[in-house]
Amino acid sequence: MDILIVDNELRARNSLSKILEHHGYKVVAVDGVLAAITYLKQYPVKLVLLDPIMPTLSGYNLLEHIADNQLEAHFIIVSVDATFAAATQALRLDFVYDFIRKPYIVDELVQLIAKIFNLIKLKEANKSIQCQLLQSEQMHRLFIEKSPDIVYLLNEKGEFTFLNNVIFPILGYSIEDIKGKHYSTLIFADDLK
Repeated sequence: MDILIVDNELRARNSLSKILEHHGYKVVAVDGVLAAITYLKQYPVKLVLLDPIMPTLSGYNLLEHIADNQLEAHFIIVSVDATFAAATQALRLDFVYDFIRKPYIVDELVQLIAKIFNLIKLKEANKSIQCQLLQSEQMHRLFIEKSPDIVYLLNEKGEFTFLNNVIFPILGYSIEDIKGKHYSTLIFADDLK
């Protein structure tokens, strides 16, 4: 998976790039917020490591841009400013996963990145399952509504809880007339014996 590093310090960018490439990640590093915005518009990435302290535009401007434009990216803030105020400002956004203080412990950062990529994969799998479920429900509804037969559900008391629209043309009752009634109300008395 791709990682974008946004840091105005060349040594920090190069060092972190080498560390992450050594761990098998594909890394792109840029030197500021405008370069990051340009890159993210062209190439979606799963994870951005952002140092918010920049000489011109702050990294928080990048976070605002991501939020305002609803771009899909996940962030780890990597900063020397590890104050409570700085952390809470960043972590209030649902796409910012963590806040790490520089200098960081390499193993901890690598483990955090692996954990976040696992969360991203789970999130994507969940989204895919939700889409499949929605399609399945829509198809099921279509079959039920287009069925030439009466389709119904009864609760444990034998009362109708669901009926498709075919009830009216076949029996002359509206759904509202039948819903909540016991199924025996539709059966001739002689047939109940």
